[in-house]
Amino acid sequence: MSASSVRERVYVAGGKGILQPHDLFLLSQEAIVLPPFVSIALRPRPGVWEYVRVNAFELNVDNLSVAEYLRFKEELVDGECSDNYVLELDFEPFNATFPRPTRSAAIGNGAMMLNDRISNISKLQSSLAKAEEFLSRLLPNTPYSDFEYELQGLGFERGWGDTAERVLEMVHLLLDILQASDPNTLETFLRRIPMVFNVVIVSPHGYFGQANILGLPDTGGQVTRLIPEAKGTTCNQRLERVSGTGHTYILRVPFRTKNGILRKWISKFDMWPYLETFAEDASHVIAAELQGIPDLIIGNYSDGNLVATLLSYRLGITQCNIAHALEKTKHPDSDIYWKKYEDKCHFTCQFTADLIAMSNADFIITRVLKAEMDADYLQSESGKD
Repeated sequence: MSASSVRERVYVAGGKGILQPHDLFLLSQEAIVLPPFVSIALRPRPGVWEYVRVNAFELNVDNLSVAEYLRFKEELVDGECSDNYVLELDFEPFNATFPRPTRSAAIGNGAMMLNDRISNISKLQSSLAKAEEFLSRLLPNTPYSDFEYELQGLGFERGWGDTAERVLEMVHLLLDILQASDPNTLETFLRRIPMVFNVVIVSPHGYFGQANILGLPDTGGQVTRLIPEAKGTTCNQRLERVSGTGHTYILRVPFRTKNGILRKWISKFDMWPYLETFAEDASHVIAAELQGIPDLIIGNYSDGNLVATLLSYRLGITQCNIAHALEKTKHPDSDIYWKKYEDKCHFTCQFTADLIAMSNADFIITRVLKAEMDADYLQSESGKD
């Protein structure tokens, strides 16, 4: 008998339970033991999951679907299920494009950077020729603000560059494309076009400031929670410029209840009842500060991702999620033994928020391979490729 067969029989003899990745071969993420079966979740490469079930006595191997694997896993807690009509939710997202236009004024602020003085290709070529002649008379380092009005008169809005030299380079590129395009010129031009102007990062929980926050819990976020009782930090300031930047601010919005403003810090596990109202308030504050709506919203952590989802839906903007510190992987086996953590961590709320936010996002960013694996695992459990 092979060593692997002996090891499988030892696992089965130990009764039901969950085996961790270090107990099996490197591709496996977990294995569920319900004698005589061992079901294994395999991740051969990022974004790809496979599920198999091994009969340890007969050494038969069967492929499992996501639903079959989850049903087998749930039997650890709930026992064998005889109900043929189990509720299943499909979180498969619609196909979205990026970026999405957000407002009619985008013709002056978006990818084309033109105003209504240019209505066709002929007028565009004529205006480009006039702009080329005008810019060639300026010093290369002349700031854009010195000739913005003249370019607006020709039909050009902001986004072409910050100096006369940079704008002239863009004009030359576009003229070359219109007259005799080649792949390299087109690639260079498209790479320089500013597709996103206003970005909002949402992370409501914890203390976030630029001083006196070391040692305090949960520090992070750009649009975050305003905490009146801030323990000597700047977390009670509504708007704070980020040091060393020209256009980056920390915007703080308080948690609001029917009894008024929540004044003290609360744990990230206890803020779920406040997030819907927070998202509604934040949408108004963000619009007022930007005098419009953002082009991209980024959520961080489960609460930030859920708020980003609500704001993306409300404002019709592109959504990015940061798959950071998913609690399901920080608390081993909490996906099926969630009741053990429910009173303290409220994982029913958090796991639901993760599923909704991950499925709604236009794209997901992971900081490290471990976070990428966490995101893959969460998507695999929702039945999403």
